[in-house]
Amino acid sequence: MKLHEMGKKIYDLSSEYAINAVIIYKWIKETKPVIGGGISKKEYEKMQKELRQLRMKNEILKKLPPYSQENNKTNSKIHRKI
Repeated sequence: MKLHEMGKKIYDLSSEYAINAVIIYKWIKETKPVIGGGISKKEYEKMQKELRQLRMKNEILKKLPPYSQENNKTNSKIHRKI
């Protein structure tokens, strides 16, 4: 991708490295930054997936007894008395 960014044509890269031009176009698309932030679409999708997983884990943890809303109220009352 660096060679393409430096001005080398995809056709030349395809011939030089014996890789189908369609594959090179796909790689370029995958590594092209999404909004001006500098992350690629692939990285963005990976981060979105990780965020969904973390949110799901967080919801599960909130429902466990030591972290449930009910226990937090009881624990905070105990700590205030001390």
